[in-house]
Amino acid sequence: AFDKGWALFGQMHKDMKNIDLAIKQYNEVLSLYPQNADALWKLSEAVFKKGQYAKDEKKKAEFLDQSLEYAEKAAALAPGKPEPNTG
Repeated sequence: AFDKGWALFGQMHKDMKNIDLAIKQYNEVLSLYPQNADALWKLSEAVFKKGQYAKDEKKKAEFLDQSLEYAEKAAALAPGKPEPNTG
């Protein structure tokens, strides 16, 4: 599921449907491995991208808040990894 999510994540800039599919795949990974920092980080990025494209300001804020929550969880789980700690 992680590899499929990664593939969809790479395509999300071409088609917004891929963002939803990537989010679904990363959530599937997290249902099996809730402490997977990589999946949390990629989920954070996908949700952030979805927020950037949201037309409704309230939805945009919800996506961006959710993205930050996932990123903070990823950083807490993997403090030595550079990707979740680039802020």
